[in-house]
Amino acid sequence: MIPFRAKGIQNRYCKSCAVEVSRETMVQVALIGHATPTTAKRKAQISKKISDHAVAITWWSSVSLPAWLDQKFFVEKILPRLKVVKVRLIAEAIGVSEAYAAQIRAGRRPTHARHWQALAKLAGIQ
Repeated sequence: MIPFRAKGIQNRYCKSCAVEVSRETMVQVALIGHATPTTAKRKAQISKKISDHAVAITWWSSVSLPAWLDQKFFVEKILPRLKVVKVRLIAEAIGVSEAYAAQIRAGRRPTHARHWQALAKLAGIQ
């Protein structure tokens, strides 16, 4: 790891390491911002979002998935391709926050099977 200068500032990481460290830092900052809702309106929005996801999970059926799309295929083929997809696009495709989408893209958060088809399409598979 060789330090480099960006705009006159000495950094501790090489360019390739700095990208991953920055990405990780942004996820942590986003999580702090989402940790405690400050207003009753925001609490209600979060509660509704959680409720909507719970209903969607209840009504979803694994029969709707194609036979080829299983957890192994998702982890081995789709998840690696998501690394180059913008977090915003992932969040919009499956209806989650950008912080949650960043964790999915990094492989730190499990993805419900009801999202696999949308993510496969986003990754260019299908």
